[in-house]
Amino acid sequence: MLSDNMLNNNFKNLNYLKYKIFFQVEHNLVLKEGRSINKNNLIFGNIKSIYNNDNYLVRIINLENYDKYDFIIEYSLLNIENIKRSNKFDNNFIKKILYLPPFVYDINFNFQFKRNIELLTTYIDINELRRKKLFDLLNKNNIEFINKNSIFDKDKLCEIYDNTKILINIHQTNHHHTLEEFRILPALSRGVIIISEIVPLKEIIPYHEYIIWTEYDNILETIKNTLKKYDYYHNNFFGEQSKLNEILNNLNDNSLNNIKKNII
Repeated sequence: MLSDNMLNNNFKNLNYLKYKIFFQVEHNLVLKEGRSINKNNLIFGNIKSIYNNDNYLVRIINLENYDKYDFIIEYSLLNIENIKRSNKFDNNFIKKILYLPPFVYDINFNFQFKRNIELLTTYIDINELRRKKLFDLLNKNNIEFINKNSIFDKDKLCEIYDNTKILINIHQTNHHHTLEEFRILPALSRGVIIISEIVPLKEIIPYHEYIIWTEYDNILETIKNTLKKYDYYHNNFFGEQSKLNEILNNLNDNSLNNIKKNII
């Protein structure tokens, strides 16, 4: 079972205890140069890299153990699509994979909060080269940010999101490119603007138009522009005319209903 600050807050209401369930939390859109790759069992998919013409692997950790489980709970739409488009797995395998978006909290954009955290990151490994470079860049340009990586209480983390303006999401490495829905959806559902490094297949994400996408090399410019136009973006994404609330609720409801149809 996932921890409470990663698990959809409606999952425990489902009748799942009679099944063997595996919670999948790894990236599977990974380039062949990535770490933790089994060089003797590479499964190449059909999705092109965001950086070059290489195809991503379909990197499934513990693939040999999947037959032991009745269902695989998957946090990422992109992981599932990578598996489907690879044409390397039969229908029985695909049917046991159920998408559960990590809506850890009720969807509430919380306009009553002052939001005094300008920029938030939630990186556990702050010495990872790409993220350290980001921190150095922000410090060099005197841009205030807070990195929170040791809060494991669900409610305390929600308080932070409710008081945050912008969350920055970049890939941990040059090779792992699945969208970190565990980081993005809990924050987005509480009215936080997301600046995210681009990902493959972003067009299949129902809420992709409500994320500010950027390339890594342009992230400083994107951050400065978003801070400058914060009120504009916040109103467009979370205001009365926005469809984001409906999109997120439909995504959650449809995913839970699909799980209910299978876990009965």
